[in-house]
Amino acid sequence: MAYATRFCAACDDPSPGPTKRLYYQQRRYGPFFPLLEELKTKENTFLFTGGRASLCTACASFLQRQWITYEKSWTAPEKRTYKLLAGK
Repeated sequence: MAYATRFCAACDDPSPGPTKRLYYQQRRYGPFFPLLEELKTKENTFLFTGGRASLCTACASFLQRQWITYEKSWTAPEKRTYKLLAGK
């Protein structure tokens, strides 16, 4: 059985395993990462659907750990600055 190669919207590398779909549009509750929308281009629009972006497990985990840290410190969403693992 052949598997389709999946790419990461954050690091542009092929994902060695399953991809995670993280929200880039604001929601009433739950994690969202506006900086992912800034990565959207004509060439990679297939990675962005339904307000979510496809990320490899490493990049998704890196962003989710930042979300948890901000949540624990009660930082307002508009004051959060997220960084990408790939340094984009």
